[in-house]
Amino acid sequence: MIVAKIALQVILGLIFLFTGTIKITTPKDKLESKGVTGFENISSHRIKYLALAEITGAMVLLIFSIPALPQLPIKIAAVGFAILMIAASGHHWTRKEYKNIIVTAFLLAACITIWFLQ
Repeated sequence: MIVAKIALQVILGLIFLFTGTIKITTPKDKLESKGVTGFENISSHRIKYLALAEITGAMVLLIFSIPALPQLPIKIAAVGFAILMIAASGHHWTRKEYKNIIVTAFLLAACITIWFLQ
């Protein structure tokens, strides 16, 4: 069970590290060409803030995946990502981006699973 938890944690961490890095390094007007949609009405500063939060949470998931380290930071990151995925799902729902809701629902389920496996 520990191996599955660590694997899920690392996969989730890499996903958020990847998406956060794209958002923080790509200008707002070029995000859609990289497959990141839904940010037309969101300020560049807010996008960078969200990207920084994703990268920070991803680093927590990756660094604290070592079982000997404290697990509380992982729970905090998992809850933060779960809240972010609920908000993202609502945003995609209003934009009628139903495929993206499936992705955010999967990520939400992964966050909840990580939280319960702690």
